[in-house]
Amino acid sequence: MTQGINDKETELDIPTTEAYTDKETINYLAMEKWNWNYGWEKRLGRKLAPLRATITTTKGVTIEKEILKEDAGWEGEMFLGSEKTTVRIYGGVILRPMEMSQNQLVVTFLSSGEDCFDALRDFADQIYETVRCVDKDGAIEWTELPYCTSD
Repeated sequence: MTQGINDKETELDIPTTEAYTDKETINYLAMEKWNWNYGWEKRLGRKLAPLRATITTTKGVTIEKEILKEDAGWEGEMFLGSEKTTVRIYGGVILRPMEMSQNQLVVTFLSSGEDCFDALRDFADQIYETVRCVDKDGAIEWTELPYCTSD
């Protein structure tokens, strides 16, 4: 489930941070939990809300194993945007393949529907607790990406 950051990506219609101005993407960098952004929530409609955790750490392999330790409710392929990708579903959250480099682990997860933001917050809290327990010196940058569709 790991994809190299510099490998040819099969990025699905989920935009990267670089593609958007600060008005469209909100970043947080610190070892703190993701703060629910009520302004971001109100625009959801029928789309998917992607949240990205960019973890600065030298213990990315261990953190990834801890995040994936729980059995997924479903694992398979689905369309996000116009391309098919392998995903895992954890309690209302769609987890994309993680991207790893020597000092960084990128975790992108999405949700939709009535309990979308509750599911995102719960999974974000799980990531925070995992990083805090595995690497006290780690930092997390939370990025609320623009909404996308699943075809």
